[in-house]
Amino acid sequence: MSIINDTLKQLERSGRNPSAIAPTFSASQVVTAAKPRAKHKWLVVVLLLAIVLWLWWPTLTPLLANMSADNNKLLTPSEPDVAIETSLPVALEPQAQTIASVALPDTQLTPVPVEEAAVIEPNAPDLAEVESNAVQAVAKTMIEVEQPQPIRRDEATPVLANINQQPTFSAPVKSAESTPKRVGKVTQPQPVATLQVQPSPLSPQQLAQQLWQQAQTETDPRATLQRALELDPELHQARVALISLMPVDEAERLLQRALAQYPRYAGYAIVAAQRAINRDEHTLAQQWLQFSQSLSVEPVQLAQRATLLQQLQQHEMAAQDWQQLAQLQPNNPNWWVSLAYNLEFIASSDQAINAYQQALLLPGLDASATDYAQQRLQQLRGSK
Repeated sequence: MSIINDTLKQLERSGRNPSAIAPTFSASQVVTAAKPRAKHKWLVVVLLLAIVLWLWWPTLTPLLANMSADNNKLLTPSEPDVAIETSLPVALEPQAQTIASVALPDTQLTPVPVEEAAVIEPNAPDLAEVESNAVQAVAKTMIEVEQPQPIRRDEATPVLANINQQPTFSAPVKSAESTPKRVGKVTQPQPVATLQVQPSPLSPQQLAQQLWQQAQTETDPRATLQRALELDPELHQARVALISLMPVDEAERLLQRALAQYPRYAGYAIVAAQRAINRDEHTLAQQWLQFSQSLSVEPVQLAQRATLLQQLQQHEMAAQDWQQLAQLQPNNPNWWVSLAYNLEFIASSDQAINAYQQALLLPGLDASATDYAQQRLQQLRGSK
C-alpha cells in the first residue's frame, strides 16, 4: 500500500488528477462491469510493478551491487572448511593424507548474473530468493572431513569453484614445488684425528737399564750400580758386577743375601765358585759348579762355568759346556779351540783334530790362539 500511495503522490506532483483519470460509473454499470475488470487484474498488477521498478531503479542498482559483493565473499571463504590435500613436508618420510570425497548436491546450481537479474519477466522468481538458494547450496557442499595432519594457513592452497560456473572440486594435484624432497641425514664433519706422540715417563726398570749401561763406561761405577739396584732389585747383572768391585767382606755379605733371595739364578752360584777357587777351596767351588748345572744359564754364564771347570781339571764337564757353546754360536772360533783342548784329555785325537781345524777355518781368532791351534794339529797328526 505504501508503494501505491507513493505512486499517487508522484502523480499529483506531476499535475495529473487521479479523479480525472478514473471515470465515473453508476451502480448498475459497476455491477455489470465487475467481471471483465477481474479478468484483467493481473495486467494492472504487472503494470504497477513495472512502474515501481522503474521508480526504484536508481536505488535498486547499488543494492544489487552490494548483494553481489556479499555473495562473492560467501562463495570465496578466507578460511575454507573443506580440507584439501596439500603436500606438506611434515617429516623426512611424507605421510599420505586421507581426503574425503565431496558429494555434490543433485540440484543444478545456475547462479543468475547481476546483469540478467535486472530484467523481470512474468512468473520469474524473486532475485533475493535465488541468491539465498545459491548460498545455501554452496554451504551444503562445505562438509567437514578428517584431517590427519594440521594444515597451516600460509601453506594451504584450496581449489575454489568459480562463481559463474557450477561448483566443482578438482582432485588434488601434486606439483613439483610441493613435492617434499627426501633430505638425507646431514652429518657433521668429524675432526681429523692427529697422532700426537708424547714421551711417556720411563718405568723404574727402564731407568735401571740405562744406569747399568752407563756403569759399563765408568771407571768406578759402584754408585751407579747401587742406584740401578735400588730401582730394580732383580737386575742381577748389576749386582754381580758390584760384588766383584766391593771389598771382600762387603762382597761376601752381599753375595750371601743374593743367594738367599734368588737361589734359582745361576750367576750367583758361579760367582761363589769363583771366590772359592780364589781361596783355594776347590771342593766347595766344584760343588757350586755342579749345583749351577741344574739351573738355566746364559751363554756368558756358560762360558764362565766352562772356564772354571777347566781350571779345576774337570775336562769332561768343561767339554760339555764348550760343546754347547759351539752349537749355540758356531761362528766363534774360541769355543772350538777350548773344545779341542778338553777333548784331548777325554776323547780320541781325531775329535780334537776336527775341532782345531774348524777353529782355524773361522775368522776372528787371535794370533796366539792361531799359533797354538797349528802346533797342536802338527803334534796330533805326527803322533798317529
